[in-house]
Formats: sequence, structure tokens, C-alpha cells
Amino acid sequence: ALILVGGYPVVRNVARAALQRRVTSHTLMTLGLVAAVAVGEWPAAVLLVFFMRVGDYVESFTTDRVRSSLRALTAASPQQARLESGDSDTLVPIEVMVPVEQVKVGQVVVIRPGEQIPVDGEVVGGQATVNQSSITGESMTVEVSAGSTVFAASLCQLGALRVRTGRVGADTAFGRMVRLVEEAETNRAEVQRFADRF
Repeated sequence: ALILVGGYPVVRNVARAALQRRVTSHTLMTLGLVAAVAVGEWPAAVLLVFFMRVGDYVESFTTDRVRSSLRALTAASPQQARLESGDSDTLVPIEVMVPVEQVKVGQVVVIRPGEQIPVDGEVVGGQATVNQSSITGESMTVEVSAGSTVFAASLCQLGALRVRTGRVGADTAFGRMVRLVEEAETNRAEVQRFADRF
């Protein structure tokens, strides 16, 4: 009963993989399981089923954690920007909240104290203390003023800034970092597939 209940999902997946001409890490173990059942080695068969199920659980647990980490990382990126608009005749520029995706390179965004910087760019006005730990990993804050470079997902703690947009969304340092993490996970999966074939 233990072999049937515990082994059926794994054997089914191995059979599906075999029909697609794929060899997985469970293929050899399934052959061992069939051989153990054929010769009546029930304890060995139960042990093989146990190892296969534990392996599946560990793999799904790890995959779920990586996916949730990527979701959290993506959610940490700023979603809106305070865009400075208005023509040159306007004495006081108008500030409009827009989704970050609508900000274009060269436009100026305004960041107030306690807000995340939504784009990579150059400070063209204001002065502030910025926490860049989401990019650099350093807990020390940085003083920025006109001419300084700032990065998306950094936190403007004290002061306010006007930033001319250099990069937006996936092109920002933070966006590239998220993409590298995703690629690293994909490459790890390719290594796993190679190990399975081996």
C-alpha cells in the first residue's frame, strides 16, 4: 500500500518523461523500485519511494521559495513616479503621478522625503540623504546633490530631489539585478537537467 500510494505519482511522472524521451533523476530510482518489487524486496522498495518523495518535496519547496523571493524582489521596485510636467512658460512646474512605465528618458521626476526613487538618473536639483542598500547592500546612507547619480529602488530619506531620467523599468540597475537573479535560477535549472541526464 505504501509503495502504491507513495510511488504512483513519481512513476507516472517518469512514464510521461519517458514518452517524451526525457530521462529524469527519478528514472533510475523507478527502475530500482520495479526491480525491488519484482524480487520481493519490499523494505528496499519502500525506502526508494521514501527517497523519491522527499526529493520531490525538497525540489518543490526550493522552487517555491525562489519564486516567492523573485515576487518580493519585483514588488520592491517603485510602481509610480511624480513626473514634472509643464512648458517653459510655466513658473511653477506641475507634478503628476504616473505609472513608472510611462516615464521616458530625459523627463524629470520629483522625489520627496520617504519616497523611493523610481528611475536611474542624474540629480538636477535638490539635496538629500539616500539609502541605496537595495542596490549596493551597504547600510550607510549617501549624500546626493546636483550632478550625482541615483538608482531606482533607493530610498530618499532626508531632503527632496529632482532627477533627470536616464533609465526606466527593466533597464535600471535594480531591473537588471532582478533579471540576473531570474537568469541565475534558469541556469541552475539547466545544470540540474544536465545532472539528471548524467
